[in-house]
Amino acid sequence: MLAFLTHHGARFACDADFTRGPVVNVNFFDAQREGLPFHLSLRRDERLLVVNRRDAQGWRREIRFPFDPGYRQVRIEAMFTPCHVRLFADGRDLGRFDAWPRPDRAGRYFLRRGFPDLARIAYVEIDGPVVSGSVLLGGDAARDAPTGPVLNDALELTLRKTPDLPGHGVMLQAQGTAEAIPAVLRGLPYGDGAGNRLREWAAAVPGRLWDASPLALDLSLIAPSGRVLGAERISRQQMAAHIATLAESRALVQDDRAALQAVEHARHARLLPDLTPPQRHAVLAAANRFRLGAYLTEGQAIASPTPRNAAPPPPGADTAAQRQGLLRNRFTQHMRENPEASPVAVLERLWAEESTPRPLRATLLTTLTEWFCLNDDPRNAARLWLDQGLARPGPASPGDRWTLSAQLPLLYCFGRFDEVAAGLWALAPARDDWILTPCIGWIARQLAVSAPSLDQHLPAMAQRWAMFDALSGFLQARAPQYWERTECTALIAGMVAILVESSTLPRDQHDALIWMLLRIYGLSPAFWDAVRVARNPAWTLPLRMQRAQTAFAELSALIVRPGPRDKAAQERIDRLLNLFRQWGCVDAVRFRRDLLGPSGVPVDEGQVPDPNDILLAGLNPEEAALRFLAFPRQWAFEAPLPAALTEAARRGLIGAYAEVPAGTFHTLQVQALADARALLKGPDRALMQRLLRHLTPMAGPDGGFLGIGLALSLVTALIGQGREVEAAVLSGHIEGMRATITDDWAVESLRRAPAPMLALRRLCAEHPGNGLTARLRAALGDPPASASAGQGGVCDDLRARSNPLLNTLVCLYSCKVHLDTRVSAIRRGWMRELQAMGVPCLVFTGDGDGRRDGDVVALDAPDDYEGLPQKTLAMARWLRDHTDFSYFLKIDDDCFLDPSAFFADLCWQKFDYYGRPLTRQRGQMDRAWHMRKSSSPRGRLELDKSPEPSTYADGGSGYSLSRQALEALCAASETPEGLDLISVSFMEDKLVGDLLALRDIWPRGEDYRISVLRRTMPGGPLVPAWENGFLPFAGSGIKLAHLDGHERQQQVLSGSRDPWPRSFKVWPSAQPARLGWRSNTLDLICDPGKLGRVNEADVAVIACLRNERLMLPHFLDHYRARGVTGFLIADNGSDDGSFEYLVDQPDVALFAVDTDYSASHYGVSWQQALMANFRVGRWSLVADADELVLFGAQADGGGLPDLTARMEAEGADAARVFMLDMYPHGPLSDADFTTAPPFEQAAFVDAQPFLQVSGARGPYSNSPTWTSALRHRLMPGSRAELFVAQKYAMLRYQPWMRLSAGLHFVANARVARQEMIFAHFKYNAAFHARAQAEVARQQHFNNAEEYRKYLMLAAEGQTVLFDPAISVRWDACDFVRRRLRANDQERGDGQPR
Repeated sequence: MLAFLTHHGARFACDADFTRGPVVNVNFFDAQREGLPFHLSLRRDERLLVVNRRDAQGWRREIRFPFDPGYRQVRIEAMFTPCHVRLFADGRDLGRFDAWPRPDRAGRYFLRRGFPDLARIAYVEIDGPVVSGSVLLGGDAARDAPTGPVLNDALELTLRKTPDLPGHGVMLQAQGTAEAIPAVLRGLPYGDGAGNRLREWAAAVPGRLWDASPLALDLSLIAPSGRVLGAERISRQQMAAHIATLAESRALVQDDRAALQAVEHARHARLLPDLTPPQRHAVLAAANRFRLGAYLTEGQAIASPTPRNAAPPPPGADTAAQRQGLLRNRFTQHMRENPEASPVAVLERLWAEESTPRPLRATLLTTLTEWFCLNDDPRNAARLWLDQGLARPGPASPGDRWTLSAQLPLLYCFGRFDEVAAGLWALAPARDDWILTPCIGWIARQLAVSAPSLDQHLPAMAQRWAMFDALSGFLQARAPQYWERTECTALIAGMVAILVESSTLPRDQHDALIWMLLRIYGLSPAFWDAVRVARNPAWTLPLRMQRAQTAFAELSALIVRPGPRDKAAQERIDRLLNLFRQWGCVDAVRFRRDLLGPSGVPVDEGQVPDPNDILLAGLNPEEAALRFLAFPRQWAFEAPLPAALTEAARRGLIGAYAEVPAGTFHTLQVQALADARALLKGPDRALMQRLLRHLTPMAGPDGGFLGIGLALSLVTALIGQGREVEAAVLSGHIEGMRATITDDWAVESLRRAPAPMLALRRLCAEHPGNGLTARLRAALGDPPASASAGQGGVCDDLRARSNPLLNTLVCLYSCKVHLDTRVSAIRRGWMRELQAMGVPCLVFTGDGDGRRDGDVVALDAPDDYEGLPQKTLAMARWLRDHTDFSYFLKIDDDCFLDPSAFFADLCWQKFDYYGRPLTRQRGQMDRAWHMRKSSSPRGRLELDKSPEPSTYADGGSGYSLSRQALEALCAASETPEGLDLISVSFMEDKLVGDLLALRDIWPRGEDYRISVLRRTMPGGPLVPAWENGFLPFAGSGIKLAHLDGHERQQQVLSGSRDPWPRSFKVWPSAQPARLGWRSNTLDLICDPGKLGRVNEADVAVIACLRNERLMLPHFLDHYRARGVTGFLIADNGSDDGSFEYLVDQPDVALFAVDTDYSASHYGVSWQQALMANFRVGRWSLVADADELVLFGAQADGGGLPDLTARMEAEGADAARVFMLDMYPHGPLSDADFTTAPPFEQAAFVDAQPFLQVSGARGPYSNSPTWTSALRHRLMPGSRAELFVAQKYAMLRYQPWMRLSAGLHFVANARVARQEMIFAHFKYNAAFHARAQAEVARQQHFNNAEEYRKYLMLAAEGQTVLFDPAISVRWDACDFVRRRLRANDQERGDGQPR
């Protein structure tokens, strides 16, 4: 955001670059940075230019102009006076905009105010692609700038450049420190009135300086000669005032660098206690946005702004949302306690008591439509709406689909049938939001009988059919998603009601209904139960559905039959599921995986499936083959795997990398390169003709012009061999391919494409006088000039033994301390394979002078972690100056490169910048990642302040640069913008991407499939991290594996020659097999034999955890004492020793999962994977590590196995478990569980531990919702639905079960009468640290909303949860006593049973 004052007139200009993006917004802010007196939006794809303004009431004055910039750069200019602005776009005068009202048919009196506050503009912000250096501002901001040092918003000490100041080498010096911090000379977007652009020296002031000078900073900008150019003293109070100003002006929201600097200074100077609560909240919000909340608050005591037991705010202080929530809670609680009461009368009484205004009554009625659909009749709510004289429901806000679904019953009652149909269509696309399916189910029941509106108007036939079609569209869009709510019992009841009355539908809709219901509900017990109890004497189930009902009954009997299934049972299941496949049932694939194993077809032990059988079963044979071969099995294949199966699995592997784009001509690329290599060995006319055929499709933009590039490289090599005739044939083909490229865009793309241009540059360099060279230059144009020719002969030997078709240098990125370990292992391994392929390799370290010694170059750059950005740039400059290769592959020394995969397809030659692209949106980057690996004060104490959003290639996975990109990188690093980026960056890979972005070069990852392994802790085992994949194996196409060290180099090299990998993986049956990022892949850590032994347990505990070392001994001991003999545990990236502890447990089968917790439906995807793969039809207790189960005396003597046997005998396959929040008598720090067990140190609960206030019944409308009273006590005013404190965690898993996020609800389960309790030991000594970690990770519900609130409480000193007026021992709690027998509450030693 730039200062821009208009009260005395000003000029703005910039060049929008629509080749790089579709939208450019220019925001002119007021001094508070909230209002927009003037706003300009240029929209390429909409072909619009929009002028507008925004104040506290929203956008106020939209004016649209037709505007078609195309894909080019466009000049924008605005000339401001205090009263008006004149706007120019692409040389077109769009007119003058002032404060006077303008005619507007939508405005009051057909007028609308103009732009009255132009003189209040104080800042300008540009959002979108603009040409670098094109922004130019003129006005008071330039004229009135001070000549001395100034501390700007980003906490940089700046000094305007004047002719007497030096042009280089200025440093920032803080008194009392010897360190000099480089300043950057950067251009300003301001002119001096004579057309010259102003410049300034700027140096970011690090927050760590306060560690040495806690009272004040004495700062100086010093010239290379030692002359002090300017000095500034900043006291701690002044810094606090400066940050307070930023907080109040919203600068911390809009300026990321200012926010990061403020967070860093607030931490080191310990400024939080000096700020007011609103200011402190703004700084904390900024820190949390960047996941730095724990970093900011560490060591700072913050006084509570209000006493802990302060009186509640007066009623007038409540927000409308809070009042609505309180009223809704009172209503639902009253109706639960008095079910015979009239809901209308209850609402009328509540409104009278609370003097509820009409708008709030309307909002409340809308939120209660779900309750009326489930418990009463929405028509009563609609009548009450009319009786109260409330305004008819208006359209829901865009994107607010919850409100839209809540309005549907009201819209129907008011006869707005067309809006109901439109609303259903709007709700159809599946998104991550909550839809009230009971309301849709009620609509279905009305459609079944064509019910009238309140005023007795029937929907016209066309309206009824339209609503039916929209309802069908909603269901069919949602049904394929396992996590959707199509299993809602209210929705099923509505669809069965339509089925019963389906004779009233037209024939086509009747038939469509039958097929749709079979497709969606054919394998749903809840649906067939609803069909069975449907009441209509005149109705008969259609014949097709009768056959499906019989088939499902037969299948159900096979599924619930205890014990293992023999071959005959499997074949019957296969036959029945084939029927449901023919009916298109969306669940048939999941049923096959759950019941018949990973291949989805019957397979005898020791045998392998036939891909043709898999295909006939309606499965993807490639995906199923991948699942089968990756599945952990205790037996080994006795013979080589069938070629058809392994080939299908390899193709499945490619498809599993869903985030990796597949090249259009990948197979051709591999074949063409192989043919070209063969031709270099000798003439072969047939081979030449085949190669020419392969080159042609790849000669255009879709192939990255690789056909031309490879042909040029081969021409260069053939000329060098003296084979001019063959080279001439190829040259003629190149000319023919070039002639087919006629489109202007394609011609320009050809000129920029690395494959043809770098190959042409090589041809011109090696054979400048050859006639074929002249012909090809005439056809293709001159190649781009090189910034350096690689002078000095330093690398001539590498060129001499390199493969001319590959023309690539591998750059092994290392440091001196790793030369004898990591580098040595690589020299013995994959580096030898590089040499055999003609690909040279150099090792780059730091702490040198740039000289090459054998294959090692010691760069003149730091050799430590925080010096990686400088080392990378030094390497780039060295490569530019000393080599003439066209491509450079940078790879770290802890990686395994499979040369046979990477150099087989020429993918890297299609792109200037090639690797695994990472995109970091605002707040996603870990800005303290480098600190724990750094040794210098700068590295250990300064945040990375580089910009977001950012897209770059992951350095840990390797990336390649073309020579064009390498030269662009070097050039960008020497610009003011580049130097500024370098000064704030610690991540070398991100810096490379940010610098290349200045030159409009972006990473591409086509066919770049890799695997990333990381150590759980220093010296710990390797587990998948971030990019889950297989290690390379023969023909896999896996190009690289990050190994986090050298110890497994030889093992991976050996495995790369095997026909199939040695690792075992499983996936949730509810999703396709996926690899890469967020794949929900579970990797088996123990051997399959141990897994088999553990899985023999009658009752297994299934757990997903992260960093639970404190609780794990108590967790395992508790369940072992209750008869559990096996644990299946998925570890999600623990780094506290949990992983290593679990590896050593004899009864634990351990899996590793690297997917984000938030992308797994909060762990339930992993729990479903373990049950679906290993525990179908067998009892499992799904428990977190801090959940210790309690149950009644029925199970006395046998523990959990006896309990489950009793449940099974009553026909149950699930049990509800209440989550009882336990806490200590004193502060949470007392509960460390080291000197006493959890039940002693955290023995207290709220006397009334659970609330049943919410009227919600979960996503399937089949269960009341119990919530935690403790958490609502700690966070009053929270929505009643928050803090659900129940789980359906005891399950005899069956494939028809639908599990909700958090396991709080389950569909298609028969719930036992026996209820259980989890003693929930979340509140312990480690809780504060966990809350900080989870807020930073943002993986829990609503970006860890609950943990954020806990941290705010802790910051205010609320670390004791015990309240003598509320708290009791857990075994004295009436709720617990009612569910546990007295003789089962305690043993003699006080421990629970």
